[in-house]
Amino acid sequence: MQTAREERLQKLALAYRDVEWLGTRWYWNMFLFITVGILIEWTDLPMLILAIPAVFLASDFRYQLKKQKILDGYISKAQVRRQFLLRVGSHVLLYAVLTIVIIQTIEEPFWKMLVAIFAILTPLYFISEWIIRRDGARDPDYISDREVARFVKQKGTSKWNTYSSDKHV
Repeated sequence: MQTAREERLQKLALAYRDVEWLGTRWYWNMFLFITVGILIEWTDLPMLILAIPAVFLASDFRYQLKKQKILDGYISKAQVRRQFLLRVGSHVLLYAVLTIVIIQTIEEPFWKMLVAIFAILTPLYFISEWIIRRDGARDPDYISDREVARFVKQKGTSKWNTYSSDKHV
């Protein structure tokens, strides 16, 4: 018999696996990076580098929408909406800051751009994750996105269904 938390984790993992194809399959990432690199060379538009985080943002937004629908059955609508807005809001904020940093440092050498990105975005990322974790601590059965991603990686890419833990062969 599964607890509500285990059931929720399994449903979230299935949603993550179905939607988060960029995070779970390395060849999609390579294809994306190569395609953007080729487009930058052909069009001579270095701003196309912003397409990479935009694709990741769109992929995560799709997962957050599915997550919101799944959590509606377990926790209050106000808590679901708050978690959704915190997660999506932090990602939009991080993407906006990344865009500004890239625009400001586009003429600089690549290593200076990377240093600026890491120096500015790393503290912002850790602060936003801390706020989200603190908000999640209100729910004793809170499941973080990181925990869902770890669960998906433990299961691997094998085909597993929602009742795999109930079957013993």
